[in-house]
Amino acid sequence: MNIKLIVKRLWCIAIFVSFAYFIFYLGGYYPNSNVQDEIKKKAIEEIRRIDSLQEPKINTATNQKFIDSMKKCIAYHNQHLSKDQQIPTILIIAQAIVESGYGTSRFAKEGNNLFGIRIWSKNGMLPLKQDPSIKWRVKTYNTKCSSVKDYISILNNNHHYSQFRQTRLITKDPIKLAQTLENYSTSQSYRTEIIRIINLIKDKI
Repeated sequence: MNIKLIVKRLWCIAIFVSFAYFIFYLGGYYPNSNVQDEIKKKAIEEIRRIDSLQEPKINTATNQKFIDSMKKCIAYHNQHLSKDQQIPTILIIAQAIVESGYGTSRFAKEGNNLFGIRIWSKNGMLPLKQDPSIKWRVKTYNTKCSSVKDYISILNNNHHYSQFRQTRLITKDPIKLAQTLENYSTSQSYRTEIIRIINLIKDKI
């Protein structure tokens, strides 16, 4: 967690404490039940709001826990994106499943990379059976959720995905958007597999 986020959280807590004290003061030293209920309600709201400032952790214990924690991670990053920059949640999760096997791949476990994102330097993970002389590596991240942020940024900014962005202006249909990702993988069946996973998990989102 960076310093700015810590400061923001502490500021929120300070505001809440001041607010709670004010309500308590209005209710007297022994506040009546209505005041107590109001304090509890505000406390719950504030705790939820403060918690939303902290990056969620991706849980890989089961497939469903992976999906549920990915939803929280995506919602966390969507707080900072305009509606037109957001990517359908089910599409993001489907790609993460295909690329990382529900977060269980070597790159996901050792490098927190859920999407097989590459970096054009040697500051990353060397794929197995690859010659060390290759000029690229698989990128590593501090957290799995931060790889989601990078993935979203790539689809929003990289020139290889201009067709994806043009299609998104017309529709948010994840299957139609998946059909524009031919540049994401050299596999001819990649888009078909993404669509298969979308259909597989659509009732679990």
